[in-house]
Amino acid sequence: MFLPSRAFGTAIVFRSVVLWVGIRAASLGLGSPPAIGLHSVLVLFLVTFLSEHDSKILGERVLLGNLGVSPTVTRMFSLVPAILAEAALHLVFTQLVSTP
Repeated sequence: MFLPSRAFGTAIVFRSVVLWVGIRAASLGLGSPPAIGLHSVLVLFLVTFLSEHDSKILGERVLLGNLGVSPTVTRMFSLVPAILAEAALHLVFTQLVSTP
């Protein structure tokens, strides 16, 4: 199992962050509060799915596959930033709610 080069890894992580911000902004625009729980799982799924789909459209999947990078690695590269952002969002909201 190989890791993608720095250029591809940065592109995948950046795409994931942009998708996460876009999905969270869209959910706030629809009037739903930034809920934690099932909503977070749905956001993580959407980020991973859309990032993988965009990777297929751009042809990165074939190139990375030829370089020996498995699809699981690229999914993890797109999932980790979204997990960190959701965890940070959870910490911020729990601290704001628990503060008197």
